[in-house]
Amino acid sequence: MYIKDLDSFRESLEFLEKYRGIEKKFIIDSLKEGIASAYSKTYGLDSEIEVDIDDDFRISIYRVKKIVEKVEDAEREISLEDAKKISEDAALEDEIMLEEREDDFRRNAVQNAKQLVIQRIREAEKNNILSKFQDKKNRIAIGIIRRIDHSGNVFIDLDGIETILTTRDQSPTDIYKVGNSVKVYIVDVVTNSKSTRIHVSRRDARFVKELFAFEVPEVSEGIISVKSVARDAGSRTKVAVYSDSEAIDPVGACVGNKSSRIKSITDELNGEKIDIIIWDPDLSKFISNAIKPSEITEITLEDKGEFHVANVKVKEDQLALAIGRKGQNARLAARLTECKINIEVI
Repeated sequence: MYIKDLDSFRESLEFLEKYRGIEKKFIIDSLKEGIASAYSKTYGLDSEIEVDIDDDFRISIYRVKKIVEKVEDAEREISLEDAKKISEDAALEDEIMLEEREDDFRRNAVQNAKQLVIQRIREAEKNNILSKFQDKKNRIAIGIIRRIDHSGNVFIDLDGIETILTTRDQSPTDIYKVGNSVKVYIVDVVTNSKSTRIHVSRRDARFVKELFAFEVPEVSEGIISVKSVARDAGSRTKVAVYSDSEAIDPVGACVGNKSSRIKSITDELNGEKIDIIIWDPDLSKFISNAIKPSEITEITLEDKGEFHVANVKVKEDQLALAIGRKGQNARLAARLTECKINIEVI
């Protein structure tokens, strides 16, 4: 018996190996196991069942019997005399494979084994993803765009594993083209009873943080710390940096010679504006830095337990800069410092 819709089956094997990282041999072995199990259950057999699937995908089912002089268990044993009729080389204590002829079962063999095969594939896919990506969470990965669906979701090949960059995880300024390489931030490896998937994003503020580590050696080496990031994806981001070394200018190092480093980052973000500011352990100074380009005249802090309230006073000609277009500058400064910021004119 041959597998029905052979071309479709071959295509499925190719797809699972190419985009799910599951080898064809594993799938064929799982199919054999599933057919053997289904056959034993269907006919209430307790004997050993072997299944063979040849290169042309023809399925053969065999019952394995031990060759004995006197048969005591007909389900598991065969006499030497009967075994000789099948194979002249048969000998006592050997095992012989007898091909089964239940055509009704054979016609539905693949369907009967389907659930076990699906379960094995899910387990293999889960293990494959976990082994490759569990230790890559919170890092940047580079993949190839394979397709884009009608809703705008982008399907990416990450080291042989297909993952989806959904529209909600895309930056508004992103442009995607099939065949292009793309950087994504690995948010998590999500596992449930039905599947395991890689959650990736280009909208997450941590994507920008990892881009700094990707482009600035002093950040990846720990000489400069990216303390916090606040982002309006596609528009503007504030990044707070710090270094213990007095010999290091953290802002200058992140900008790079002739702005080369920051340009690489803004190019990756399709022109998104990035403000690099100095982090300071003194919260008042940190807030003053975060609210730039506006100059603060006075600042007072109120400790509310779980958060701080910063009452900031600026001159009238600095108010628009402090608040920013549609409140963006104040909003990002508040996120960056994790404070509620009230701005007043002095």
